[in-house]
Amino acid sequence: MLFLPTSLTAQTPIAAPSALEVNLAFVPFDGYNTSTSPSAYGNLQNACPGSTSVRACYQSIFANFHAQNVTGVRFFFGICGGFHSTPLSNCGQNYTKVTGPNSTWTANVASFFSDLYSAGIRNVEPNISHSDLVGITAPQGTQGVQYAAPAAPPVPPVCSGTPSVVEYAPGLPYGTVPCTNTSPYYCPSGQNCAKYCQANAGFPIDDHYHGYNCSPANPYFVGWTNLNNVVNAVLAAAYNTPTSGAKGIIVDEFDVEQELNMVQFPVLARFVVDNAQTQTGNPDAVASIRNYMSLYHYDTGRVAWSATATEPNTANYDCISVYGSNQSARVINLDSIFSAIEGGFIGQPHNDSGSQGLFCGGDDSTMFQMPVPHSAPDIADLHAYPCIKNPSTGYCYSDDPDANVEGEAKIVYGDVLAFLNTVNPSAVFMVGETHSNSNNGQNETCEGHAPLDAASLNVAGYNASLVAGHSVIFRPWINIPDPSDGSTACFDPANQNVNQNNQGPYLPKQ
Repeated sequence: MLFLPTSLTAQTPIAAPSALEVNLAFVPFDGYNTSTSPSAYGNLQNACPGSTSVRACYQSIFANFHAQNVTGVRFFFGICGGFHSTPLSNCGQNYTKVTGPNSTWTANVASFFSDLYSAGIRNVEPNISHSDLVGITAPQGTQGVQYAAPAAPPVPPVCSGTPSVVEYAPGLPYGTVPCTNTSPYYCPSGQNCAKYCQANAGFPIDDHYHGYNCSPANPYFVGWTNLNNVVNAVLAAAYNTPTSGAKGIIVDEFDVEQELNMVQFPVLARFVVDNAQTQTGNPDAVASIRNYMSLYHYDTGRVAWSATATEPNTANYDCISVYGSNQSARVINLDSIFSAIEGGFIGQPHNDSGSQGLFCGGDDSTMFQMPVPHSAPDIADLHAYPCIKNPSTGYCYSDDPDANVEGEAKIVYGDVLAFLNTVNPSAVFMVGETHSNSNNGQNETCEGHAPLDAASLNVAGYNASLVAGHSVIFRPWINIPDPSDGSTACFDPANQNVNQNNQGPYLPKQ
């Protein structure tokens, strides 16, 4: 079944993308303003050959982007040392012993913003990496990670299936499933983690329905006050670039935590309003971060939590979700984020069909209603890599028509219009991650192994969709550098050409 709301089918697709931004991935702020060589930070040297320092490396990257009409960048930063970003000290201890952000880190963030401003790039989207990339491979004490028996949940008993040992990363307001239930609990270096780890290792402890209440609290959580102090430092540095109060840098989105899937893991709603670590500071992240945005005269509606689009197993398939008769299951994760912010229902629907990999239909009888309502954001951030995936690899088919990139893009972006018309018709649509025109050296894109023309097909699908003409920002993913994946070829400067010679595929149309 192809779901297209009858009230929308008469609209005529128009125009093309209105703005182009890029994803920088993780920035090593600890060493940003030092003489340290980029080679000390994974693949960063490959992204800027010839640069002698981290700062010089990013300056060359920014100049390259500005020449392509890139108007903004999204960047990640760790809070307890993840990818060389350590604003907070004493992580892994009680939140009262955690301090920061330290002045060196804050000054380096300010230098980063200054370099963006000097390059002519004005828009930024900070993204906190609460997990600090701990994953399932961190020994106890690394970046503050601890292994302990399950702590008490906000509403006992603990979720069914909770392991006897829980992995606690200091930036997460919940615990995760460790690699094993016996010492050393993590997956040692060189071991085949997929083979030796228990099921669901690295995932939040949740039962898909009651996780917000039954998932254990994190006794080693750094605390909301400390996290908010980091947020304040980042926004202050942006606002004071180039000079105090000038607001030369615009925070056009603050992505509090990326790719929340509160359909399968309702405990992730603790990033929105926490119910387990309330003693550590203001647990209402919506209210507190909006307050800081207001303090520096930024748009409070741009505080957002990004979501991933859900792709079906079969080309051109779509269905309605639990969130309404005109809401597609392809954007159910985005629906759940707006629902969580507005005090609505989250969790897995009761009696959903699970058809073709989508959460189709069902009712909210077993879903959880969030305790605090807020107004809807005025930005909807959807990470979309439209394609049909090869079931044997989990990646996009590397050829068309098997991948069906243009067809899938047309459908999912059309579904976005129905979503926006329901939650906030004036909201900006942000394609927060999507296909780039990169080449991993094997004639596939670096992100998702999609066809090399996936970026141009993606734009063609958007232009043919019902949402075309709505205010939209495309933000393709660029490996600069991504510490978790990608071949060496993915970090080559040639793969930074998101709008090569200003000929597209992501060509801004103002």
